[in-house]
Amino acid sequence: MNSHIGSRENHPPIFHSDKHGTYLSSNPEFQSFLELESIENNPNIISPSASQVIAEFAKNAFEDKLVIAIDFTISTGFIKRRSVFFRKIVKDEEVLEIEGVVLPEIPKVRKARGKRTISVNRSYLIRNEITQWILRSRSVQELYDGVCRILKAEENFGFVCFGTVEFRKNIIFQVSYAGNNPFLLNTESKAMDLGPGLKVLKTGQAFIMEDIQSEPDFGDWRETCLQFGYRSMGVFPIFLLNELISVFCIFSTEKHYFLEDEVGIYSEIAKDLALGLKNIRESEQRFLAVNALRESDERFQAIFETVVDAIIMITPKGSIIMFNTAAEKMFGYVFTEVVGKNIKFLMPEPYHSEHDEYLRRYLETREKKIIGIGREVVALRKDGTKFPVELAVSEFFQNQNQYFVGVIRDMTSRKKAENDLREKTAALEELNRGLEVRVESEIQKRREQEKAMIVRSRLADMGEMIGNIAHQWRQPLNVIALCVQDLSYAYSDGELDEEYIGDSTNKIMSLVEQMSGTIDDFRNYFRPNKTKEKFSLRSMIQKSFSLVSESLKNQNISIYFNPNEDYEVFGFPNEFSQVILNMIANSRDAITESRPQEPSIHVDIRKEGDKKMVIISDNGGGIEQSALEKLFQPYFTTKDQGKGTGIGLYMSKSIIENNMDGKIYAFNSDEGAVMVIELP
Repeated sequence: MNSHIGSRENHPPIFHSDKHGTYLSSNPEFQSFLELESIENNPNIISPSASQVIAEFAKNAFEDKLVIAIDFTISTGFIKRRSVFFRKIVKDEEVLEIEGVVLPEIPKVRKARGKRTISVNRSYLIRNEITQWILRSRSVQELYDGVCRILKAEENFGFVCFGTVEFRKNIIFQVSYAGNNPFLLNTESKAMDLGPGLKVLKTGQAFIMEDIQSEPDFGDWRETCLQFGYRSMGVFPIFLLNELISVFCIFSTEKHYFLEDEVGIYSEIAKDLALGLKNIRESEQRFLAVNALRESDERFQAIFETVVDAIIMITPKGSIIMFNTAAEKMFGYVFTEVVGKNIKFLMPEPYHSEHDEYLRRYLETREKKIIGIGREVVALRKDGTKFPVELAVSEFFQNQNQYFVGVIRDMTSRKKAENDLREKTAALEELNRGLEVRVESEIQKRREQEKAMIVRSRLADMGEMIGNIAHQWRQPLNVIALCVQDLSYAYSDGELDEEYIGDSTNKIMSLVEQMSGTIDDFRNYFRPNKTKEKFSLRSMIQKSFSLVSESLKNQNISIYFNPNEDYEVFGFPNEFSQVILNMIANSRDAITESRPQEPSIHVDIRKEGDKKMVIISDNGGGIEQSALEKLFQPYFTTKDQGKGTGIGLYMSKSIIENNMDGKIYAFNSDEGAVMVIELP
């Protein structure tokens, strides 16, 4: 179909498209307009934006004509922008085609449009150069730096920069720039809250300022930009996976530089950059993944070849595909000798014959008798020797292929150690049986020795007590003797009558009862208590004093006891009395040997916390330091040979610590020894 707008001699460029905006045909003038040698080789004559306009026009039932400016790409790659008259070609109320007539420009419009066309074409060239750089860039920083250099080469651009977005802090950080940098692109400062970076951050859309000088709300940025000669600017967001990750800013020395065409081109550049960043990130991730895989493989190989245990990998048919260094050392084969062979050749009978059946049954029934279960088996070396091993078999899948891995540990040393251990255990048990007999014998000897010690201690105590009895009886016996003599004298003088005899008899019987009581006291002293009972410390100490008071008095030894304090304890009173008497006897012997001017023994009762304490001290000169450490050992004595058994303090320690849960110890004071008994 032909359209004639204008004279026949000068036809305008005309083209036809379908209702979707797809190019169908055109006249020669349209081909000349596009400066194309052959339009058939350029099917994408109509740009996507123009196709969209045509499609919308075709759908609009209320509009059959339209005049609108659209862009055409000519043969040199530059853009021609013309107004086009569109009309619908309809048949049976259905739109068949859309005819477009390119309208001529008037001279004034042509001149202005020529200048804009040059600017737009220059922007397209910049985009093309940036696209090439994106393809060559290997890192994000390299991409940013290169794009900054390319954009800065445009004569109207004074400053170009990129900033990365940190949403958590609501900040944009400058990462690359070219040109005279008037500031750092960082919206963290309060003074920049109205700046272009933050506006883009909040809206997610490109921000264009056509005339910086006429923007009073531009804050501190306005004066700074004007000082550097910047008159217009554009900030373009870069999205990756619907997330704003970066912005790039262009400051131009020309007012109204960023008109609709430039905004569209630089918005497309932002999309190109997003794609480039995505490719770089994916490339970096692939690089990291490859490196990680390589490092993982190297680690696996290092572990596989250096692990102490043998590792063998086989297929479901039993064929060996991996055989590590430890396996080579263990079995005596190198990898090339075993690869592809069935694993069973490393097994003696009956394992050799049973192995294939084990695998077959597991693959059919998944019944685990070897797989996933550690067990001890026998293996076969290259030289024919058999040796025990611990085998653990695991199953895994890789790329839908099934494999089995066996980890094998040589048990030869362990088995030898187990046999040695069994032999040594048997020998030790035999030794223990003999030792038990010896220990029992030693225990029996110890018991007999302790019994002998107790007997000796008792004999020594009895000897001590006999001496004390002699001292206790000496005075009453003298009085009895005087009474008997007095009766004889009274009879001779004729003074003896019934009353005189009665008085003498009463006096003698009183003394006899006193002596009998002394015998009872000494007899109770040697009678051990069968059960523990509560008793008074003061009473038992006073009772003990009564047994030795005469002996101490005859040796001019004073004994001092403070009876004001008293405490009850739980234990064996008679045995406790033996301990007190033993300590007093030791103090007496020390005093007798050292002969101080005023011989004395002091006994105190006191309480410290939960402990009841009996402290016996003397002025007998003390005990040598070396002897203090051995004082309570059996048969140790500080006395001359024949004067002590070395049993008394040992028995005292046993009574206090073993029988009464107390503690006994000794130390020296300035005047003599101090013995301390602590009871709970």
